[in-house]
Amino acid sequence: MALQAPAGFAAYSEGGHHWIVRNDLAAALRPLMAQPFAQLARTPGARPMPGGRAGPLTIHSPRADEELLIRPYARGGWLGDLLGRTRVGPDRPRQELAVTMRARDAGLPVPEPVGITADCRRAGFTHQWTFESWSVLIRGARPLPGLLREAGPSVLPAIATALRRCMDGGLWHPDLNSRNIIAGQEGAWRAWVVDLDRTRFLPPLNARQRLALLKRLHRSLAKEGVSPVPVGDREFSILVNACLGEPLQERDMVRFLASCRRSVFWHSLLWRRS
Repeated sequence: MALQAPAGFAAYSEGGHHWIVRNDLAAALRPLMAQPFAQLARTPGARPMPGGRAGPLTIHSPRADEELLIRPYARGGWLGDLLGRTRVGPDRPRQELAVTMRARDAGLPVPEPVGITADCRRAGFTHQWTFESWSVLIRGARPLPGLLREAGPSVLPAIATALRRCMDGGLWHPDLNSRNIIAGQEGAWRAWVVDLDRTRFLPPLNARQRLALLKRLHRSLAKEGVSPVPVGDREFSILVNACLGEPLQERDMVRFLASCRRSVFWHSLLWRRS
């Protein structure tokens, strides 16, 4: 079963191993992408990265002064415990690749995509797939929770700028949790939105849509233990208003923050059981 490449990419197959790669990088990356992930992990120069559920790697890019991030697709929650990395089809990774490329072309703060690799095997009447995404490594950038523990709320203006740009560009990210936002500091803070699985483009997001994503983010901050300290109501309300553009009235902000706290409470009952 061969993969279909989105526009601007080419698809290749060797036995049960498949890869999709940007046209401009196809020749240079073929020696790397033609290797299954387990074999690639043993390649000289491949280095494991901390974080993530399934062991991301970095490896030198054929382009000068650049590294690539290879991130295995992994499921979260109980489904991840049951099925591990296995998927039944290639649609979601391929869609994520296409959306990330479109977002990058639109100038939104997302990683530069390179392609995906996949391995497929027959399992009864279905095919079982495992996938890895390839992107250019953003050096020095780390997930938001750890940065908040070290730097406190000073990173939040950069987070607000990145989120506002994505929302204005119509990028709907249904899993906007704090680990899907990374930031780094070279003088000033800069931030990026990553892991665009199930993300899609809409018209510029309206206030209700933005608040729904921000409520999801608030819940994630609480789960990671960085809310209410260092991100309390005051800090989060500033982030909310920066993402909305037009600030909420004080009573509306009070109601929104109360709904965020209720959401944290009900979800925390599940966290304690998991």
